[in-house]
Amino acid sequence: MIQQMQFEHEGKIFYYFANFDVGMINIEKQVQYWLTGADEELLNAKVMIDNKRLVGGMFFCHLCIE
Repeated sequence: MIQQMQFEHEGKIFYYFANFDVGMINIEKQVQYWLTGADEELLNAKVMIDNKRLVGGMFFCHLCIE
């Protein structure tokens, strides 16, 4: 059974679809993992861009968007 779910992170609400028949994947844990990683990558991008390391900074921006 597929259900629409929502997840809150830093005051923002994210929507996703979950297949509860699978039973092996914790969707909320996976979403939290990727959002935490994106926050870290954005911080890395800011530090690199502030230090004029533009190519590396843009790379981390790309990772954050993914």
